Order: sequence, then C-alpha cells, then structure tokens
Amino acid sequence: MLKVFLIDDERIARLSVRALLEQIPGIEIVGEAGGAAIARPLLEKTRPDLVLLDVQMPGADGFSLVEHLPPSTRIIFVTASDRHAVRAFEVNALDYLVKPVDPARLRSALARAFQEPAAAARPVAAQPGDLLFLPLDRGRAFVPLDGIRRITSARNTSVVWMGDGRRFTVRRSLDQWQRCLNREGFQRIQRGLLVQVPWIERLELAPRPRVFLRGEPAGWPVSRRALTALRHALARWGSAA
Repeated sequence: MLKVFLIDDERIARLSVRALLEQIPGIEIVGEAGGAAIARPLLEKTRPDLVLLDVQMPGADGFSLVEHLPPSTRIIFVTASDRHAVRAFEVNALDYLVKPVDPARLRSALARAFQEPAAAARPVAAQPGDLLFLPLDRGRAFVPLDGIRRITSARNTSVVWMGDGRRFTVRRSLDQWQRCLNREGFQRIQRGLLVQVPWIERLELAPRPRVFLRGEPAGWPVSRRALTALRHALARWGSAA
C-alpha cells in the first residue's frame, strides 16, 4: 500500500482530493493537516511515502515544510494557479497539480512520483526570481536563486553559499549546475567555483585577477581562461569591474 498524507488549509479541497484517492487501488491515506505547523509532528508519526502539499497556506507555506520531510518521502505540490509557484515546479522538474484537481491528472502525477529521476521531465533554465529545489543528504530545501552568492565543488558534491549566511551541501556537480542555471548570471571563475555575477562587488586585475563578493572580505582568484567571459558578464549586468 502507498501511504499518502494530505496537507491543505482548505478542508473542502482536502475532502475532494481524499475522495479521488479513495477510488485508486493501493492507496492508504494515513493522515491530513490544515497547515505546516500541525503537519510536522503528524508526518514524523505516520512516515508517509507521498505527501500532497498545498503551497499557499496561512503562516508557513508549503515550500517551508519541504526541508522537514525525509528524503525518501515523495512530494506532489498542489497550487491554485499561482504563476510563481508553477514556475518553481517547472524550473525544478517537480510534479504539481492545479486546483481543482483533475482525476486523470492526479493519476498521472501519482505514477510519475515514483519514476526514477532519469525519467522525470527535464527542467528549464533557472532565471532571476526563481526558487531552486535542493536535494540534500538529510532533506530538501527551496532557496531563492537571487540569494545564492556562490557555489563551490566538494568532491562528489557542491556547496551552495547563500547571501544570508546559510550553506547547503548538494549532490550535484558544478557541470550539472551550469546546465540548469542562467549562464549569463553565473560565471565559473575557476575550476571549482561558480559565482553569481550580481553579487560581485568589484574585480581587481592586479597583481592577479580576483573578484570580491558582497559580504565577503576575501577575494577569489579568477583564472586567465575565465577572465574574458567574466568581464563580458559584468558589463551585461552593470556590475563593478
């Protein structure tokens, strides 16, 4: 049996989805909640295989609950046609349902939720203002793309350094990052370092090229090979150079 948990602040919406799920063989609804705070202890108790998670809820929204779910728990997001939310799902190749939930679309989402990652839809390139979904060793998180200061390589993983001081270790190489990020907005200034151009405070050319990021007193060396592309990017973004 597939254990499913429902999270939606609208009781009628939960009842509607519950009724649809009860018509599908192999589904066991192990719980439901009307908000993120109420859901957290119930999720720890029930340990569902799948969560149908509403995004727009009073207080903490659905995005904030994601980092508290175990990595093994699959998620299907539910949204009331919020363009910002839908863009986040498309950028990250995550499955979602739009209210009112269509029965055929629900069945399709349930099937896709348990496909291998290679079978998932390919994400579109992230753009300023997007939210990025980070698969972490001990959970997951959504972060604003604009808040990423730099990304560094760390053996088979990478570390995402946020402007607010947070950092996340992600099982994704810098090559993989470059394929999903806006190439103009992020520049690889050395083999193991991607920087977000709008976070660059200044570029110093002597005695050796170095970039200085806002909030970081120490500079980062720029390889000669990367210098030309970086200067073009700085000119496009209007950053100091």
